[in-house]
Amino acid sequence: MKMNPFKKLFIIGLVVHIVYVLIVCSTGSSLSDFLQKDDDQLMRIVSLDYSLDTVGYIASADNFLAYGVFGKENEPDHLRTIGYPLIIYLFKATLGAYWYYGLLIFQILLGALIYPIAYGIGTAIFPKSKKRTIFYSIITLMLLGGYFTKSMYVLTDMPCASFLLLGMYLSIISITTKKNYLMILSVIALSFAALIRPNLILYPIVHFLLLLYVAKEHNLWIQIKTKRVIWASSVILLLMCNLSSFRLYNAYGVFSPSSVLGINMFEYSVKEIMSRNGEEEKYVLWESEIDAENNWITQDKLRKDRFFEVVFNNPRLAILYWVRVATKHLLSPHHKEIVRTYMGDEQYMVLKNHKVSKATMRSSFTVMWVGYYILYFLNAIILLLGFLYLCYKFSKKEYLFVFVFLSLIFLIIGPSFIVEGSGSRMRLPVEPFLLILAFQYLEIKKKAIKNILRLATTKKS
Repeated sequence: MKMNPFKKLFIIGLVVHIVYVLIVCSTGSSLSDFLQKDDDQLMRIVSLDYSLDTVGYIASADNFLAYGVFGKENEPDHLRTIGYPLIIYLFKATLGAYWYYGLLIFQILLGALIYPIAYGIGTAIFPKSKKRTIFYSIITLMLLGGYFTKSMYVLTDMPCASFLLLGMYLSIISITTKKNYLMILSVIALSFAALIRPNLILYPIVHFLLLLYVAKEHNLWIQIKTKRVIWASSVILLLMCNLSSFRLYNAYGVFSPSSVLGINMFEYSVKEIMSRNGEEEKYVLWESEIDAENNWITQDKLRKDRFFEVVFNNPRLAILYWVRVATKHLLSPHHKEIVRTYMGDEQYMVLKNHKVSKATMRSSFTVMWVGYYILYFLNAIILLLGFLYLCYKFSKKEYLFVFVFLSLIFLIIGPSFIVEGSGSRMRLPVEPFLLILAFQYLEIKKKAIKNILRLATTKKS
């Protein structure tokens, strides 16, 4: 009996995730002996050079255990949104010292679920496409390693992507099947994704455009009920995706999901632009002025004011920096997570910061560098093919389609382009779409070649 592609992708993905974890835990990696670690050592090992983020999420969960507040004692956290600390808290409350193992199993299952969900989104958005094409695009997504490499980390990236894609899928299926209860589940999933990562405050725009396109593609936009569901869910999401902002407004009187955006604006974009402009001393002075403030709201305002001042005065340098960061986020391979796991944090940072000669690096890590450039080139090809497909759609005057996917990419991961250090993990929410677009372009080119060969054969006959 032929297996359903949804089940097949989930099982294959689950096996890949489990095998990866088993290999990492049994082959001398920095995670191979985590079963013997106490809680403090475990936290350090599973965070690696993401320690500040990981420590912050765990500390927020611990604070909720002790004080009933996600933050510091009785003060709500303005840096971390509460979604991921809530997940950690649930495992700590139920499993105690063994919380990480529960979280690991949860993230393995959640990561494996992404593949059938992405397949479902692809078949719904492209109902006329060959399902085999979409299936192979998801297999490629699996092999690129974005999700299984994040299974063992205590980070928000993969859980946020999972709930976001689940919410997208449920909303699309709700429209195509006319089952309104699925839209309720979709709003819940999307709202929780926004509680995990604050960069989804603008997602309701994507939600409306995506469902508008799906409804038109399936000839459902003419129905009044469909329009009402799309409009109502979009308005509700405007509120639900801003729950973190309402939380901080209630606590501090400022409507913002987190203070992390202002920090990233100043400590990355402003610092880099001013450094390129030879104004390092001025940046240090500004940094001292901000640090001297005791109120985080004042600090946040100063950081954002400095950001807009510097960008306005140096637009060319700002654009060049953001393009470089965007390229890094979209093209860097996920394999660095594996390299970091086996090299250890200190050795990896030596390599990352180029503290040894390139000759030494290349001779010592030949396999790694070969793999890096192969995957980097593959990611570049995928991005190029996806871009060409959008150009093809634009040439066919399918402007809504192009606008949907550009807004999806830039409104979801665009804010991360101001932070150079984040890397490939930032593209996890949109990577399935990049691959699906790339494979759609290959499909139309394959059809075009077949038509040319058929015409040539007919003329010869």
